Amino acid sequence: MKKLVFTLIFILFLLLPLEIASRAYWAVTKQVSFFAPEAMYLFYPALKDVSKAKVTKNDGYYDILFLGGSVLYDSGTWAKAIPLLQEKLKDKTALPVRIHNVARPSHSSRDSLFKYRFLKDKHFDLVVIYDSINEVRANNCPPDMFKNDYSHYSWYAKLNFFENYHFFKLFTLPYTVYSLNLDILEKMGRIHFVPTDIPNEEWVKYGNSIKSAAAFEQNLDGILSAAKQRGEPVLMASFAFHVPRDYNYYKFKLKQLNYGSHLFYIEVWGKAENVMIGILTHNNVMKKLAAQHPEAMFLDEYPNIPKSKLYFNDICHLTDAGNEKLLNDFAVKVLTER
Repeated sequence: MKKLVFTLIFILFLLLPLEIASRAYWAVTKQVSFFAPEAMYLFYPALKDVSKAKVTKNDGYYDILFLGGSVLYDSGTWAKAIPLLQEKLKDKTALPVRIHNVARPSHSSRDSLFKYRFLKDKHFDLVVIYDSINEVRANNCPPDMFKNDYSHYSWYAKLNFFENYHFFKLFTLPYTVYSLNLDILEKMGRIHFVPTDIPNEEWVKYGNSIKSAAAFEQNLDGILSAAKQRGEPVLMASFAFHVPRDYNYYKFKLKQLNYGSHLFYIEVWGKAENVMIGILTHNNVMKKLAAQHPEAMFLDEYPNIPKSKLYFNDICHLTDAGNEKLLNDFAVKVLTER
């Protein structure tokens, strides 16, 4: 018995300084609390403000949650976003509109799922889902490398750790060891991940197989099912995009295409034809889910926004007129269906 006690004390004294160092590392690099670190803040700092806000059923606001990538992030941070929605939704509610925008550049439906799960203690009057194009990049890898949980990205390999580990506030060290181990193995070339920015040139040919469809469906279904249980209205919109018929990389770089400011060339996500097929495939997935979840609102936004430089700065990012059109369409859908 004494031997066991001494062994436990030895382990405790061994682990304690490592745990302190682990907490200090995340506190400095990710600005999480040293004493009560929240795992999701390592990945989604934007959740901090929403977590601190009073978002309840009777909080005096019409609370809208934005889930998606950079397009919805841009629309939600556009200076006229809240006034526009306030004006459009005035017949539905006399309450001031408040947007909780946790959409972020490069994020996918899997990020949206994790964020929504985390916000389970909040109540939103409307949840808006606008995902698709960032999933397309995930297809740029050999078929045997693709994983439905997107763990062929280092970002998601680390994020997925927390599906089964819920004790980060108490003991951060296991995740720290896991995360650093992945980084070391990647640098040594022992494991390989899909790049999170520009696709691997040798792998883009695999993007013609839209392997992400099943994962996309699973992630969105998770959000829709959770929203139904919480009694929160959801608006899911198909993804609008614009690819000029004469598109090519060189014309884009020279700003000779029917785009506004020419923000991002399509090859950021893969070959143009594969990206288009991927988005259309995901849009069809949303239509399928809309039929399975009649309680949710579905807006087929893809055909709604005119394919012109007046509305698009690139394949998917919108001009001010495009943002206005998107948010107006959201509001009209809410008014006509609820």
